Amino acid sequence: MRLEPARPDQLLETVHHYSVILNQPPSERLCNLPGLVRLARYLLRTAVYAQAMRIGPPCFSVRELASKFGDPDLATLLASDPIVTGPPTIDILEDLVKRLTTIVGPLPPNTYGSISALAVATWDEDRILATLAIRAASDDENTLDYSDLPKVLL
Repeated sequence: MRLEPARPDQLLETVHHYSVILNQPPSERLCNLPGLVRLARYLLRTAVYAQAMRIGPPCFSVRELASKFGDPDLATLLASDPIVTGPPTIDILEDLVKRLTTIVGPLPPNTYGSISALAVATWDEDRILATLAIRAASDDENTLDYSDLPKVLL
């Protein structure tokens, strides 16, 4: 089996598809803030990786990416260490989503009204989307284990 290089455009399409989970009413955002911030950070990090691949060799250092894109805040915003990022807040979530939509476009419409309803509605047709939604609804910071996601996402 030969590994194919990641395709940035495909990664960005995938990130856009999964970003529907972030399109929640304000009450859902508040109830699921930690999980939504984790997911938004993960999706934005993946989008920034893909963006970097478009202009040069792959780079997975958030500090280098912050420098490459002339945005020092990226180093903190995309860090995976909660000590560095601080506690999740609505302002952080909004910043992550704003940056994400700048890269992948507007969030897809979520007609289900809640994260739980989204997960239930998509379980049979899009198990990865449903699983990410369930994880975003969890308060457990260890629920977004990157290693069990398909390799389409970084």
